[in-house]
Amino acid sequence: MEKNYHQIILRTQAIFILTLSIAVLAVFALVHLLNLFPQNTPVNIDLFMSDFRPAVIPEPVERNTFLILVTLLPIVALFLAKYQEYFDKVINQHLFSYVIPLLIAFLLFYPLLDSDFLQLIIFNKKFFMQKQSTILLVSLGLSVLWCLRIRNQPPVESSSRVKIATWIIFSVAMLIQLFSWRVTNINSVTNSGEWVVHADAALYGLSQVLAGKTLLADLPTQYGLYPELIAPIFKFVGAGLLNVTLFFAVLQIISLMGLFYVLSKLVKNPTLLTLGGLSLLLVTFDSIIHFTGWHDRYFQYWPIRFFWPALSVLAFYYFCRNKTYLRAALVSLVSAIGIFWNTDTGLFIFLAFPAFLIAQLCVLCLKSNANRTGYVKQYLGTIGLHVIIAIAVIGFLLGMMWYKAQQPLNLEWQFAYQKLFYTMGFAMLPLPRQIHPWMSVLAIYLLGIILTLTLWFKRAEESIRAEIILYLCLLGVGIFVYYEGRSHVNNLVNVCWPAILVITITADSVLKGVQERRLPFAQIALPVVAVSFLLICSVKFAAQIPRMTRDLFHQYSSRNTSNCVSIPDELAFIKKHAHSKRECLILAQRQGIYHLETGLGSPLKGPGLAEIILESDRNNLISLVEEGKFDCIFLGIGFSSPMYIPFDIKKVDKLYDTVAENSWHTMRYLTRKPQG
Repeated sequence: MEKNYHQIILRTQAIFILTLSIAVLAVFALVHLLNLFPQNTPVNIDLFMSDFRPAVIPEPVERNTFLILVTLLPIVALFLAKYQEYFDKVINQHLFSYVIPLLIAFLLFYPLLDSDFLQLIIFNKKFFMQKQSTILLVSLGLSVLWCLRIRNQPPVESSSRVKIATWIIFSVAMLIQLFSWRVTNINSVTNSGEWVVHADAALYGLSQVLAGKTLLADLPTQYGLYPELIAPIFKFVGAGLLNVTLFFAVLQIISLMGLFYVLSKLVKNPTLLTLGGLSLLLVTFDSIIHFTGWHDRYFQYWPIRFFWPALSVLAFYYFCRNKTYLRAALVSLVSAIGIFWNTDTGLFIFLAFPAFLIAQLCVLCLKSNANRTGYVKQYLGTIGLHVIIAIAVIGFLLGMMWYKAQQPLNLEWQFAYQKLFYTMGFAMLPLPRQIHPWMSVLAIYLLGIILTLTLWFKRAEESIRAEIILYLCLLGVGIFVYYEGRSHVNNLVNVCWPAILVITITADSVLKGVQERRLPFAQIALPVVAVSFLLICSVKFAAQIPRMTRDLFHQYSSRNTSNCVSIPDELAFIKKHAHSKRECLILAQRQGIYHLETGLGSPLKGPGLAEIILESDRNNLISLVEEGKFDCIFLGIGFSSPMYIPFDIKKVDKLYDTVAENSWHTMRYLTRKPQG
């Protein structure tokens, strides 16, 4: 057994327990202190539409507590890792070396028990949902048997045939997942919320950019400026829901393949690699939600918020292979485009990379007095380059938008929705206060950060595996902010993918250490719980493959059959009466989808229907309609009428002529009456 490596692992685990204890105490202290100094300026809920005011739930204490802790705990971990030798008196006790890995495994695994997170993963027949504990114990038992079986087998390099097999399994599973439901056309659209609210909000901005509008000049953007980047593609290949979902499918393939490539380079055990890959597929692109029967493609996260963070992991791996300024610039370029594309997650690529560099610089400077000046120049130069690239790229892209719009951009619009949601508390939900899997996710990130720091202080050679773990943990903490704001279990699934990668990589590394006798048998506890969870996820995904395969063939065979016959009728009605018009106001559910399919621009300057949250935006729209400011309107009626937008029909009838009504009586075409 390699004593030095075992000692580093035990120190890591001891520091983790101490830091976790500090974190728990700090939470109570910070909550108490922050409550003593409440927020001075209360949220003015009158700014929001009356229908939405009950959903305004500010979380200033929780938010500030979280932000303070995620800033300070890595600093505490750095300090403790520097003085890790002081833990040797404790870890050298024979009992401690057995107890601590078991304790950490228990702390990470226990929050899953009887949790809504696990229930969502295993969602199936009532019998299975009521037997969570049994399922956990069975998976734990199988994991123990597997880990014990390979414990006495020396680690061997997988043959090329095995490597190809793992890639085939992952690729086929991914393609089945993709084409069974995520690629679609207008015939799949229904009256349900996934289209009326989620898809419409994600697609409206793109539809308007394709119609010649400019974001931040003609309309705000809730999900980033990505339409400005991808619109030229659809101007060339043609717009429409089918082409957009095909493009999103390409992004899905690139991002998932990139992550699996990095995983395949770091995880040597083919079984563990396969489990990690299938688990990644389960927690991404709303697969879990789809398996429950709710077919929400949620484009605003998959792939909009996911693509660039996933790609950054691949770029960062490329950088770690050979740390040059050129490769660092590639990571910086990805972060810059990511911020422009979607600030919600792109910002954390931008922050994670310099955080990694600062951590490594601190370790190098604290380890040795030699060449400190050289390290500082090198690392600060890389960070400076990172900032310059971000400013240059974002500035150039905003400049192009300004030139295109021929007017100054309203930059306040860029952050308007972040202010409404995260700062003011619209649609926010507090973190669960009971023992919950979100605690396991953050604990995994904390453990990964500490592991890398302790290794850096005691090992001269660089480990790409440790560096990737640190980057994933830093990125994961940033992405976790999305869940911290709106703490719904679905969002925990959305943000946990970096943790899946971390536990897969770490489990493989520890198992290899046990096989090579560099680590004692007790350390197998952590891989056991990791494999147990990955097994549950993988079995769940694999069990759904027959269903997804049937859905794939059904999706193709029914591609020309509409799920809701009134929708193609409304679309044909709009196309018939729009003629050669470039602009016409569509006031109906699925507004963004109809604009996308018809190519019509909107004469309204402001947010689309699905993005109207403020009372002022609603009143502005109503007043413009009731004052006769629009030449033509396609007005949804009945179950296609716009939600939360009440019009005075008498005023509308006085100012507009009803030219036609569609055959399903769900839409009217109105034109403004002649003046005078």
